[in-house]
Amino acid sequence: MILEHAILEVEPSQTLEFELAFAEAITFLKRSPGCLHAQLEKCQEFKSRYQLVVQWRDLESHTVEFRESELYAQFRDLLMKYYIEKPAVTHYSLVATS
Repeated sequence: MILEHAILEVEPSQTLEFELAFAEAITFLKRSPGCLHAQLEKCQEFKSRYQLVVQWRDLESHTVEFRESELYAQFRDLLMKYYIEKPAVTHYSLVATS
């Protein structure tokens, strides 16, 4: 399993619109075969910053299968207009847990 973390900087005047659009956009993530779970989190210190956390079956499920699909095109088209900079995306694998 791979965890994707994406930091999303949104235009401050459009956070409500972004959240409404994301409620629709997350359905495209969940329909991707390699997506195990997805959630959007809002930063408490910076009210227009969000973190998207997605559990993928493996790295290629995100970087190849989803990114090259029509689902990604629809996901991107719904959200790109709200970002004030390109999202910072990184991937992690589990090392330890309790």
